[in-house]
Amino acid sequence: MISYVEVTLDGCPVSGINGLVTDIATGKLWGIFRQSNVGYLGTVHPITGVVTSVGALPDDFEGITYVPEPGSTAALGAGVIALGLCAMHRRRRVDALRRLGQGIRCVDELAS
Repeated sequence: MISYVEVTLDGCPVSGINGLVTDIATGKLWGIFRQSNVGYLGTVHPITGVVTSVGALPDDFEGITYVPEPGSTAALGAGVIALGLCAMHRRRRVDALRRLGQGIRCVDELAS
């Protein structure tokens, strides 16, 4: 069933909507709503059409998209990978310094 609901911001109808996206985590509908030539970022209730504004946008935006925040598991995995890479880099650096030190000792022994 397709229905129509008037979208309002502060009790007045909006003059346009520049994009609408669903937040997958919460199910909220986010959009850019135009009223009196000003764009507002906010959520809209799908049944009542009432917009809750987060605030006015400084520029003329044409659309909106949803990018999920990485979960704690992804952040933990990225942290473990970063620590592993740092440890590998440090190990290589220490090995290179040891080889350099051995080379200097050999040169000193040959010189004496």
